[in-house]
Amino acid sequence: MREYDDLADTFAQMGGAPVDDEPPFDRDDNGERRPPLEVTNASVAAKQLRAKLGTGPTSGVFARAGELVFTPHINEAGYQPLHLEDDHNHDSEVQIRAMTGIRLAAELDHRYDVFRFDKEGRAVPALAPLTVTTRLVAAPDNSPKVRPLTSVTRAPFVRPDWSICTKPGYDRATQVLYLPRGPQRITVSSRPSGHDLDQAVQLLMLMVGDFPWNSPDDRANYLAAMIWPVIAQTHNEALPALMINAHQPGSGKTLLGSILTHLYDGTMRSEWPTSKDEQEKDLAAIFAANTGGIVLYDNIKGTLRSGVLEGLLTTRRTSFRRLGTNDERIPINNDRLIVFTGNNIGIAGDLSRRVVWASIDPQMPDPETRSGFSIPGDLGAWVVSNRHRVVGAILTLVSHWVAEGRPMTSSRTDSFASSIDTAQGILSAAGIPGTVGAASAIPVAALDEQDEWSGWLEALHGVYGDNVFRAGELLAMLNRARASEMNPMERHAWEQLPEEVAVRWDERSGMTSRSLGMFLKNRNGRYFGDFAVRLIQDQRNGNGYQISKYAGPQ
Repeated sequence: MREYDDLADTFAQMGGAPVDDEPPFDRDDNGERRPPLEVTNASVAAKQLRAKLGTGPTSGVFARAGELVFTPHINEAGYQPLHLEDDHNHDSEVQIRAMTGIRLAAELDHRYDVFRFDKEGRAVPALAPLTVTTRLVAAPDNSPKVRPLTSVTRAPFVRPDWSICTKPGYDRATQVLYLPRGPQRITVSSRPSGHDLDQAVQLLMLMVGDFPWNSPDDRANYLAAMIWPVIAQTHNEALPALMINAHQPGSGKTLLGSILTHLYDGTMRSEWPTSKDEQEKDLAAIFAANTGGIVLYDNIKGTLRSGVLEGLLTTRRTSFRRLGTNDERIPINNDRLIVFTGNNIGIAGDLSRRVVWASIDPQMPDPETRSGFSIPGDLGAWVVSNRHRVVGAILTLVSHWVAEGRPMTSSRTDSFASSIDTAQGILSAAGIPGTVGAASAIPVAALDEQDEWSGWLEALHGVYGDNVFRAGELLAMLNRARASEMNPMERHAWEQLPEEVAVRWDERSGMTSRSLGMFLKNRNGRYFGDFAVRLIQDQRNGNGYQISKYAGPQ
């Protein structure tokens, strides 16, 4: 039997052809010979593949969030459109695939002439061994030529230095993969003319102008949401969520949400999961399998409250529990725009500081019967056909603002200051009215929790004053007031219970002092109107609570 090195040298000198006159190997779709891959010895094959993975025929393999992923759009020459791709075959879930041992083996079988030497020294066809590919997938950091991937986008994007990437493929400076959607290429001038800017503004206003916005601020918030996906790489913070709100069905809120998915691709869900585990599972699945820039939850009902969502909107980098495991977590680079639509949406907890509102109100029955729009017919289909123009217009606004020196017209200090101030500056520089993130755009229904807790804390202050009380004492007082109207102040405190607290009394398990204490503890120090809950720690007797009233600047 011949030694491996001698055989490999001989094979290479022959251009990969075996010793037989007729090569037993397949050719690619263009009739060209595939590169040879020798797998006689699994250990040697593993070393060879580890050294070359991410280059040549495997240039589409990347390392993302600690695991190998693959896209068929990238080869050694760079970006390669799929032959069957058109604008109706753009499902972002198939653009990036997580690699498993069997999937990597299948790709190697397809992209290489895999062979081994038999006992007589003859080259014979073979399959990539799973013992090798499984090890490669298990340790992506050991393959030095696999490029890191932080994000995937379907539209041109702005780099941290405010240059615009319009070239499809892998952008080494940002570690972002730009996979265009559709055949049209999007270009933008680095210094748009006045005519370019006017045309861009007119196109965007044509698209959104017929929606019955509550105010210019609501429209500005929606336009800001159209801008955020292309500038997401310029900020280290998560993007605010967008709440598209209406009073009744047929107003156009779902259409507004779908416009964003037409522009940037994404996932649409018909409902928001109710439990924490289901919310985390759903979001983890979306981030793992989908590369679109939009995560849309359509027609949610009632009041939105979620610690999972609060956490996701708080930081750019977070983690979710890996599906099928108890404690393994996968890192997430959250550069997505989360969008919710619904009728009279309410929000609870800290979400109010993490969202912007775009509300519409046709002020008529059967709003779906409206007609006479500036863009006749199906607006969604128009957006799909004119996507390159619309995204180009958005980038023109950004490019104009950069050319003007990136002027800022507002200065916020909250966690979303950069995203909101930047969008405001871009819109103001283009002459588009409205204030991004304005409090005036928050619907009355969204303030329910603020109003409920403000009223309840005021009622509790009427009962306890500045005195410290414990959760068990509060529970006893409320149960007493529930059963009797003898004490008007206590009865008023019962009647002012926030809805989320009151429903616990109706559950089979009922309200407990522990649960009641958690409601208070989770709002420690937060003002509702002029009143706030204060946690008074006491290790000996148990924690107490105090309702404090704001006394004005000291």
